[in-house]
Amino acid sequence: MTYADLQAALEQLCPVTRTLAVPRGALRYVALSRYGADTLKGDDTSLAAFGRVQLDVCTQDPADPLPRRVAALLTACCLPWDVDAETWDDELAMHRTIILTEVMDW
Repeated sequence: MTYADLQAALEQLCPVTRTLAVPRGALRYVALSRYGADTLKGDDTSLAAFGRVQLDVCTQDPADPLPRRVAALLTACCLPWDVDAETWDDELAMHRTIILTEVMDW
């Protein structure tokens, strides 16, 4: 799955899915941001690069199923994922779940 494919799939799940900038006043959203790459190395070269992506899933209610739905989407798309943090963000005044994943393009 490419970064564009991931963004399109997330937009189907949560219409307020954006890269970096989210509309002011949004109460439930997913923000995507790239932050580097992992590589698969051969004997003397890198064979493939996998772009790292951070998903910030923000909701007003800690019981909102959106973070679990995002994780289920990633699993269904055969993407590796890890929950990096689940916190209340005072600055955003929202429950924030940070999910890390990788995509095929970099």
